[in-house]
Amino acid sequence: MPNVQLPPKESNLFKRILKCYEQKQYKNGLKFCKMILSNPKFAEHGETLAMKGLTLNCLGKKEEAYEFVRKGLRNDVKSHVCWHVYGLLQRSHKKYDEAIKCYRNALKLDKDNLQILRDLSLLQIQMRDLEGYRETRYQLLQLRPTQRASWIGYAIAYHLLKDYDMALKLLEEFRQTQQVPPNKIDYEYSELILYQNQVMREADLFQESLEHIETYERQICDKLLVEEIKGEKFRDLIDKFLRVNFSKGCPPLFTTLKSLYYNTEKHIGNLKEAAKWMDEAQSLDTADRFINSKCAKYMLRANMIKEAEEMCSKFTREGTSAMENLNEMQCMWFQTECISAYQRLGRYGDALKKCHEVERHFFEITDDQFDFHTYCMRKMTLRAYVDLLRLEDTLRRHAFYFKAARSAIEIYLKLYDDPLTNESQQQEINSENLSAKELKKMLSKQRRAQKKAKLEEEKKHAERERQQKSQKKKRDEEEEEASGLKEELRPEKLERIENPLEEAIKFLIPLKNLVADNIDTHLLAFEIYFRKGKFLLMLQSVKRAFAINSNNPWLHECLIKFSKSVSNQSNLPDIVSQVLSQEMQKIFVNKDLESFNEDFLKRNATSLQHLLSGAKMMYFLDKSRQEKAIAVATRLDETIKDKNVKTLVKVSEALLDGSFGICNSQYEEYRMACHHLLPFTSAFLPAVNEVHSHSAALNHTSNYDVLANEM
Repeated sequence: MPNVQLPPKESNLFKRILKCYEQKQYKNGLKFCKMILSNPKFAEHGETLAMKGLTLNCLGKKEEAYEFVRKGLRNDVKSHVCWHVYGLLQRSHKKYDEAIKCYRNALKLDKDNLQILRDLSLLQIQMRDLEGYRETRYQLLQLRPTQRASWIGYAIAYHLLKDYDMALKLLEEFRQTQQVPPNKIDYEYSELILYQNQVMREADLFQESLEHIETYERQICDKLLVEEIKGEKFRDLIDKFLRVNFSKGCPPLFTTLKSLYYNTEKHIGNLKEAAKWMDEAQSLDTADRFINSKCAKYMLRANMIKEAEEMCSKFTREGTSAMENLNEMQCMWFQTECISAYQRLGRYGDALKKCHEVERHFFEITDDQFDFHTYCMRKMTLRAYVDLLRLEDTLRRHAFYFKAARSAIEIYLKLYDDPLTNESQQQEINSENLSAKELKKMLSKQRRAQKKAKLEEEKKHAERERQQKSQKKKRDEEEEEASGLKEELRPEKLERIENPLEEAIKFLIPLKNLVADNIDTHLLAFEIYFRKGKFLLMLQSVKRAFAINSNNPWLHECLIKFSKSVSNQSNLPDIVSQVLSQEMQKIFVNKDLESFNEDFLKRNATSLQHLLSGAKMMYFLDKSRQEKAIAVATRLDETIKDKNVKTLVKVSEALLDGSFGICNSQYEEYRMACHHLLPFTSAFLPAVNEVHSHSAALNHTSNYDVLANEM
């Protein structure tokens, strides 16, 4: 029923539908929809059907919503309302590209519709279509030249496109329209002045910026920022402030200055003892959340996950587990430390669950910016708004995401190399070597374990249901139905994923886009592509890593594995072989792999990290040189510069993980040497007499500071 003009009665009802939608009175809106659609003349009225669908969507009825909106659009494809509604529906389900198409179709039918233009501009800035955003803001400025948001939005578009001259011209033209007396302090006018000044500084107009700030200084509310913008006075004040607090011994200054503390030797690697003393510290003031968190972090570093959760539970919400509450609060320092602890313990499913929880946090943070596009321009918090947009653009550069992504990739690589067997496969493997009596006993034991696990799972499930019901009461029922429930992250399912490399790539892509200046990004990429047999992508990865640090020990391993793999290939296309040969020649400079490796070892004779990588490759290239390779990797003489806990532990792990084949006796010799060098480090304590040796060592050095990795 295209282009049907509703009579006055139905037209008023339709206006009430729109008002109900705006005021979130969805049930009333559906009543008015029914009143129009129950009339046989208007039973197929496209715009009413579309609005009914949009209202149903707000009540969580997604499938019905799409059905009614699409039906409405089919019935009135020339209606800008139907296209606009379809765009709003797509937007609500995060289908931003599709929503933009709908808005553009709506504008073809009503090119000067303000609301559609505003909605389009919001999606364009959300998707960072800055050219399109500038165009739309220009249309809004032409239609509403007296509105503040029209000028500000258009100026921001030029600012983000780095056309500073045009942005400053627009801001100044708008500023001159503001009737603010020179002696009056107005917050929004102050923010406009400071935003202008920020654009000037970004345009390298430093002298103009200084003159500008001095001209309008009396009208600026943020006096501290004025002083910061001016270079020397602020530094003098900070210097005096620090000196006074140093003399007083003010503890909070540590958090400000700890980044300057880089001496890793006072860190001797006894994390359990460090956690013990931090627990003692927090017990002296149980109301101090900082020490509580610090203690929990030390516990996680010592793989004491349960104890860390109990420690945090002192400050989490009652009636729900601390782990769940910390996830709800997006407490990512705790989650990233959990990831590392689970990874060290080999609990890969639990680690991956935490990785995906962190990924969900970053997705939500990206999505939550949508609400600020209109709010910030309305409230004139322009500097903060631009900072937010820039933060969102580089969000996944954040250390928390990098830690989670790196661990996820490492675990997926591990699961690809050594997949976990399921219970039935493991049972078959075990049963092959057992007698009938032993098999019967084993099966009985497994049944009891399965029964116990099932009871525990049912108990956990019941607890989750109870928690979900409790949380559901606190939320608005309609909003929760509309948002839907997220897929549950199950550790046992995550660690037995069918395509671990594809899952690893999902975590890698943001790192390649945003953390390209970190060599580990490209080396992780190489490890994935190496397993997928993607030679050109391997080449791309090592070239990018080589450009950052050609002497990186991990890169050295990747280069040799890559070159060896290329030489073993006989079925590569000619053009690919030619490209690989040319590029690898630039790196290896006509040297064979053994010579390349020997040069690397000579160049880095005082670095244990480099010696370890070179020794690994020595054994990789020639298994007969095991003794020589182990001797190189386990050097502890006085010329070695990096004999710290982290590096020594890496060497001991390499002796156990097969990097040098079977070498149990050599490992024990190395462990004893490291124990002599670092007697407090738990990783090198004798397995049997660990507690006794540890206690004896502590008795000899009662005043020795036990330090662990800092927060």
